[in-house]
Amino acid sequence: TKWVASTRFLWADYRPEASLWEVLEVLRKLTLTCFVLLIDERLEEARTLVALLVSILFLSLQMATQPFHRSEDNWLATMAYLALVVVYLTVLLLKMCEQDAVVCEDSFGLSPAELFSTFAFFGMGLLLLHLLLVHRLLLLLL
Repeated sequence: TKWVASTRFLWADYRPEASLWEVLEVLRKLTLTCFVLLIDERLEEARTLVALLVSILFLSLQMATQPFHRSEDNWLATMAYLALVVVYLTVLLLKMCEQDAVVCEDSFGLSPAELFSTFAFFGMGLLLLHLLLVHRLLLLLL
């Protein structure tokens, strides 16, 4: 039908049993960008924790369901969810260290600035690895 053809972009990349994945993806995006703002702004850690838990949930769902037809798309989505988990973990850790630098230094042996630098370099390393692997995948496809 005309309606099915006009909405094909929403479901064409997904396997038939995961045709509603886009609906879940929209709910995830709404949760991370809107619903967490309903939590009192004084509870920044709670906002971050909710975002982290949602990201872990979707990383797990992505890995379990592999909703895309193409394995490259599944791999890229998994890496994107993993990146979100790392970012939210970093933010949560930095929020904790911001409140009590002594506990941060006792627990991790690093000052908050050193901890931030460590995660920044780790994140950049993951991004570089991701880009190299994507480049390699593209070369294999061509």
